[in-house]
Amino acid sequence: MQHLNILWIVGASQGFLLTLFLILKKDRMINLPLIFFVFLTSVELLFQYVYASKLIFSYPHLLYISEPFSMLGGVLIYFYSRNILSGVFIFRKTDLLFFIPFVLYVLYYVPSYNQSAEDKIFDIIAFYNSGISWSENLYEWIAEVIVTMPFLIFSVRLLNRYHKKIKDNFSDISKISYTVVRNIIIASAAMYFIEILTIILSFSNIQIANSLNSFLYIFIIGIVYILGYDALVRKKDEVIKFVYVQEIQKQEISVSATATNTNEIEIRQKYEKNGLSETKISDISTKISACISKEKPYKNPELRLNDLAQLIGEHPNNVSQVLNDVFKKNFYDFINFYRIEDAKVFLKSPDFKNFTITAIGFEVGFNSKTAFYSAFKKFADTTPAQFQKLNLPE
Repeated sequence: MQHLNILWIVGASQGFLLTLFLILKKDRMINLPLIFFVFLTSVELLFQYVYASKLIFSYPHLLYISEPFSMLGGVLIYFYSRNILSGVFIFRKTDLLFFIPFVLYVLYYVPSYNQSAEDKIFDIIAFYNSGISWSENLYEWIAEVIVTMPFLIFSVRLLNRYHKKIKDNFSDISKISYTVVRNIIIASAAMYFIEILTIILSFSNIQIANSLNSFLYIFIIGIVYILGYDALVRKKDEVIKFVYVQEIQKQEISVSATATNTNEIEIRQKYEKNGLSETKISDISTKISACISKEKPYKNPELRLNDLAQLIGEHPNNVSQVLNDVFKKNFYDFINFYRIEDAKVFLKSPDFKNFTITAIGFEVGFNSKTAFYSAFKKFADTTPAQFQKLNLPE
């Protein structure tokens, strides 16, 4: 058992260190769900050490602190899969509903948190006497599996939609996102399969359940390290950003400045009627440009006007008016403009000459080949293939 205690403490320490490294990465927003997953798993491993080494007797007030975290595993896996497949950080107000099981679980434990140290020690002794077959343990595991499985199903649906969208036009870019999410789902499914098997064996009072439970935590350590290391060393998206970020930012500044100076008096008069001051107009346009530059929400094929408005904290009607009168584009033309600018950089780079044009279209945020070609023709006055042929070095 001593070697397992060492494994728990080493696993937790490495997990906390990995969390720090992920926070320091430039793409930490996309990895944010993974950061929380790695951190919470590290906390859980630390508590495994506290329980296994019986340090909990010295600190009984820590009892049950980590239990509600088990309700967040499926949510975080789903959010991370969605971010990876969309290429941007996504969080909507409706996503808060997914945290209801976690909140309910915290409320369920509030009476236990308020117990005296003596009562908690009594629970600790009951746990040590019963082992993992303690009935309260088993019911909590069942609740965790029930809450988690729908999110794994949601993740599979996301992956299937992504696969259907790309079909046979996979580029290396697309394969990275697809493979990462597929491996996450496979590893998570395996993890919860082991947990279900442990529950069944524990209910049957089969002794091997204890060993299987230890193996489950070892398996979790492996998953956390693999996912964290993958996110830490994955540089393709960062390389792409370094290639085109400065060029696109220059274009954003140019477009914004030109549009702002065009028909200034006319714009001011129109917005005065709608209750928007000149300062407010400038504030909204600045927020839009900053959001486009930093968050790149246009890479999300499901992006809508309400999503953009929510990202910058403004009313959709005001955002729509600013797009039309300041940037001189409706919402879809505005978003497609930036998608095409990204696509141009991909098409001009010799590093991506072996990638299919359709896959590049999907990567920059289009959800169909037809939409990509139509928008490219509109903003570049040529086809993607012709543009690539003219701009790609021999």
